[in-house]
Amino acid sequence: MDFDAAARWRLLSGRMGWDRDAAGQVYERIHDSYSQYFRVYHNLGHLAECFGHFDRIKRHLSRPDLVEYALWLHDLVCVPGSICNEELSAM
Repeated sequence: MDFDAAARWRLLSGRMGWDRDAAGQVYERIHDSYSQYFRVYHNLGHLAECFGHFDRIKRHLSRPDLVEYALWLHDLVCVPGSICNEELSAM
């Protein structure tokens, strides 16, 4: 699967009307988080897989951009051994 995370983020942030510089800073945090060396599963490849599924069903959603944004953040926090990663990612 060919996944250009930066381009996808730019498209979403443009559609959402976010400030370009602020969106770029948020993307850097997202990219850095999903690229942590210890991530075996919840990494950029996992995001690509999620977006592959999302792209097949998004036409059925009333607010697909909000769902896409949630996908970007759903595993942002990854502390090995923690049972609170999903909760922390939602904050």
